[in-house]
Amino acid sequence: MIACLSLGLMACGNTPTPTNVVAVQSVDITLEGNVVVLGGTLKANARVNGVAGGQQPAQTVLWSSSDDNIASVNSNGLITAHAVGTVTITATSTVPGYTSKSAQATVTVSAVAPTVFRFSFRPATSNDITPPGYTPENGLAYSAARGYGWVTEATARTPTPTPLDISVNARNRRGNPGVAVGLEERQYALIHLQCASICRDPKVSASAAWEYKVPNGNYTVTVGVGDADTSTFTSGPSEHVINVEGKALINKFVPSKENLFREATTTVEVSDGLLTIDAVGGTNTKINYVIISVVK
Repeated sequence: MIACLSLGLMACGNTPTPTNVVAVQSVDITLEGNVVVLGGTLKANARVNGVAGGQQPAQTVLWSSSDDNIASVNSNGLITAHAVGTVTITATSTVPGYTSKSAQATVTVSAVAPTVFRFSFRPATSNDITPPGYTPENGLAYSAARGYGWVTEATARTPTPTPLDISVNARNRRGNPGVAVGLEERQYALIHLQCASICRDPKVSASAAWEYKVPNGNYTVTVGVGDADTSTFTSGPSEHVINVEGKALINKFVPSKENLFREATTTVEVSDGLLTIDAVGGTNTKINYVIISVVK
């Protein structure tokens, strides 16, 4: 099903191209969340972008769902959940006379509201094995449509965090010389939060923080840090630090061959819609996984 949303002066249809139409560069989608309970609704918003700093195009888009039987979307971007499953919601610009641009976001319909969210930080490679029950987190820049990702450490927990792609900082240590054996799958993979001059190229040197879009409220957060590759003790020593919502969780953990990893749990309150994890105060911090639970 396709619906038309007109937020500007331009109407949908095959009208003549006005002389002052502005070229469309891209379309962005933002969601109130990525999961909607069966029978519930979720609001999607679209923005049609022109050249940065210039006049913006008419805000006209067509909304569509990959499967209306699971979730449909109306002309105002309101998504309604009909059956359990996952759909792709698409917003396509409709400025007459210009090539259309589109953006997509994934929405999952759940029978009940999820209360636990698990992420495994790891590279996006074809032979990578994500632990059961975990969502692979590959270091991509924060996206409101996806609902999680990375930003610069300096702008985290501010009104306008700057997205930062650190996917080149992801590692899977399986098969490397000096790697410990008999570990949990989630402990073999990691993402560097603070490469600086330590990581090998290609790399993102700037320190990064991870943000996850959640409703305001209280959450129990478990974070695991460390590195299965013991050779990194000398090539890139670490003082692992993890802060959750500005609250210290892991404080300068220095691993050894007998103690490669550290896991810790805390409860925090989120008041800005984003749960933030950073490594301020640490050196070469490497995150393996995070488990986030809603406190009822």
